[in-house]
Amino acid sequence: MSGHEVEPEHEEHGSSPMVHIIGPLAAIAATWAIRRAMSAGYRGISGSKPPEAQDPSVSWTRALLWTAVTASTAACVEVAIYRYLNSRSSKN
Repeated sequence: MSGHEVEPEHEEHGSSPMVHIIGPLAAIAATWAIRRAMSAGYRGISGSKPPEAQDPSVSWTRALLWTAVTASTAACVEVAIYRYLNSRSSKN
């Protein structure tokens, strides 16, 4: 070893402990709200309920597409929440 200190890749860059408490709760609530809104939008546009992965009458394609859309949207919302909370905690 060269004796140099190596900075960890995933170091917490000044995030507040409150972000670790509020973040997951906000992400859960936002994900729930987004999924409900997306389901309502799907029903409004298509006139039927969104496909459910466990329903054997739903094709693989429809089930996978709906899962991909809802999961990616939820992930984007979670990133936005954590970014927002981290930006707010760094200003304090």
